[in-house]
Amino acid sequence: NGSFYVGARRTYFELIKSFIEEDPTMPLPDFNFYDINAKVTQDFGDDDKMFLSFFTSKDNLDYSTYGMSLGLDIGNRLGALKWTHIIDDDLFSTVIFSSSNYFNNFIGDQSGYEFVINNSITDYTLKSSVEWFSSENLTTKFGFESIRFAFGYLQDFTGDTGKQNAESSDTDSPITDMQVVDYNHSVYSQVNYMLNNLTSVQAGIRANYWTLSEYFTMDPRFAVRYQVQENVAVKLAWGIYHQSLRLASLPDFTFFDTWIPTDKTVPASRADHYILSIESQVDEGI
Repeated sequence: NGSFYVGARRTYFELIKSFIEEDPTMPLPDFNFYDINAKVTQDFGDDDKMFLSFFTSKDNLDYSTYGMSLGLDIGNRLGALKWTHIIDDDLFSTVIFSSSNYFNNFIGDQSGYEFVINNSITDYTLKSSVEWFSSENLTTKFGFESIRFAFGYLQDFTGDTGKQNAESSDTDSPITDMQVVDYNHSVYSQVNYMLNNLTSVQAGIRANYWTLSEYFTMDPRFAVRYQVQENVAVKLAWGIYHQSLRLASLPDFTFFDTWIPTDKTVPASRADHYILSIESQVDEGI
């Protein structure tokens, strides 16, 4: 009535590096990476199924040369619980609760002058949807999603990251220390209708609201799929998508992405998607 899976990976660059003759003027960095993921699936009767997932990963990079040392570590941790329930022969629901923590830390030392940049995002997500197969030609799906984001951003260029005597609230301070919480609430609906044996139409809409920026968006989506031949189908799709995260970059430090939320000073990012795709089964199994 169930199954489980565990997988792990790790690099062993340090073993390869030990066999390489290094040039002192161009030393090789120290690098390692690992990830672990696991999943458990369990049936509870004929109508209920539970999924428990876990993932963690981390990259570590260290580089030193001529009085300068740099360190970078990037990681992500995720846990998720999913429950699917068959309400009726043509109706079932899905509930997902998940939490993740993303972080990147960059530290440096230039002949005793220290600096650090840390960025983290922790989110808690609750998502639920109901799918209704009302007829052979019509399927309806609707649901909601609520996310709590906690953003952390520290930038310290005082030269002595251990003391941190400067006030981060001072606009002239070399320290920037932000702790920000934002909520994103969404509701969505989607219908898929078979016009005939060859053509299907899908339409949907998603409404978003962000509490920090007090920004409200309506994102429509539309797609048409046509079966040209037995093994060839063409799909046209269009949609509007909004995102509240923004990429903050410094001209001197582009080793990793730093993400911060959108506040009232700027609008949410928007993308208009226009998609044309062709699907084909060129041979059996391909």
